Amino acid sequence: MGKVYNFLTSIKLALILFLFIGLFSALATLVSQGREADYYLQNYHQMVGKIILAIDFHNFFRSALFLIPSAAFFLNLSLCTIKRLHKRAKSGAPGRYGPDIIHIGIILIIIGGIINLFGRQEGFIWLDPGQEVVITGEWSLRLNSFEFQLYGDGRPKDWLSHVTVLKGGEEFRDATIEVNKPLTIKNLKLFQNSYSMKDTVTLTDKSGEDIILKSNEGLRLPGSILVFSNVDRRGGEMGIFRELHDEDSHTIMAEIGDDVTGFKVTGFTKNESTGLSIVKEPGYILIIVSLIILTFGLALTYIQKIGEKK
Repeated sequence: MGKVYNFLTSIKLALILFLFIGLFSALATLVSQGREADYYLQNYHQMVGKIILAIDFHNFFRSALFLIPSAAFFLNLSLCTIKRLHKRAKSGAPGRYGPDIIHIGIILIIIGGIINLFGRQEGFIWLDPGQEVVITGEWSLRLNSFEFQLYGDGRPKDWLSHVTVLKGGEEFRDATIEVNKPLTIKNLKLFQNSYSMKDTVTLTDKSGEDIILKSNEGLRLPGSILVFSNVDRRGGEMGIFRELHDEDSHTIMAEIGDDVTGFKVTGFTKNESTGLSIVKEPGYILIIVSLIILTFGLALTYIQKIGEKK
């Protein structure tokens, strides 16, 4: 039993596990994660693709290849910390507590990472300018404007969503969500994901009521469905519609002022929408606390070393 305990608390084991996890984590970044099985068989050498699937390397951070060594490293680090604290308490010597605090910080970071790994939730929303949506509890988000920046040669440069965060219906603060610069609300992170610009048409019925349709949206009619496709702007604005029946369909081209199945076309616009990913990371606060503890441990270790030199 003593040999097993000594092995589990050895620095040699910790070093081997650390190098293994680091090496294979680096290799995993070279393999596209989370794709369908056919992707790996078609985009990699047949044998390589089969190996990737066999060892679950396409879901590396949820695979046994990652989780078992990580659990072993966690156990090694925990036992080493307990062993050091027990020895110091037994001897009564003041000693250096900085390394122990560093170990505790690393342990808590691992726990926070595990919580995030299995508790992470993702969602997606489309927002139009002026639209407001509830994010969580009393927190809401309103899109004020959207900016699509281009390089001089026309290539996409950046997407920016200018938003207002609301708490309990009251404006809390303004913020800008940018690619690689997410917005944090409680334990949620909002990432700029995509951008869409769709044509819209305004149809006015005989009573004077307006109906707005975006591209590929439809309107149910007696015996058919009217679908608005898009606007052809070559030589003017021409709306393209399709009327779908049970057995056939036909295309309708209409300008502003024209009649389409009893509706008058009264306007065309372009509708900009921003796509935001919402990610919930339940271990986020624990990781922040862990980093504070880790920083404190490093500072204490440095101070103690300086004191010993004096």
